Amino acid sequence: MRHISTLYSFSRWDVDSQWQDEIEGAGFTPKNRIVWVKANHGSGDLEGAFGFAHETIWRAVKGRPLLRCKRGGDVWRDAWTECVRHGKEHPFEKPVDLLERCVVADSDQGDTVLDCFMGSGSTGCAAIRLGRKFIGCEIDPKHFATAVRRIKAELNRHPLLEPAPKIVQRELITI
Repeated sequence: MRHISTLYSFSRWDVDSQWQDEIEGAGFTPKNRIVWVKANHGSGDLEGAFGFAHETIWRAVKGRPLLRCKRGGDVWRDAWTECVRHGKEHPFEKPVDLLERCVVADSDQGDTVLDCFMGSGSTGCAAIRLGRKFIGCEIDPKHFATAVRRIKAELNRHPLLEPAPKIVQRELITI
């Protein structure tokens, strides 16, 4: 059994050094700071700053990492159209296809993906589409309900398991 853990954490430029300290303090080794370039910018600091049009994605590991995808660059472009199409149900919602990219890079079918800040459930949807098990945590009841609804809909489209076989109970007859 392999014991490799990969952490993906979304961040902003102004707190990157704090994230690096926390990640290393938790025993992870940073491998990449991926720049996610969005097609649209957020509002950011409304008092004299430009809107944020990118985020940093920290990729850190415990153990020896093995990329399971073609090795590409550390600048990822995403149009963010999926979030806009279904109404962006969380203020920091991430597109499922962006999270699929993370999941496929560092896990195999049947592995478990954990999202400790599940928000609207995008990571769970990505994990299910890719045949992974999923565990998610969300403290906000409104966002938790949104995540449950989205993940249930994804499970209806991409069931993780085949239907369970019918169990027939038989009696043992002794003579």
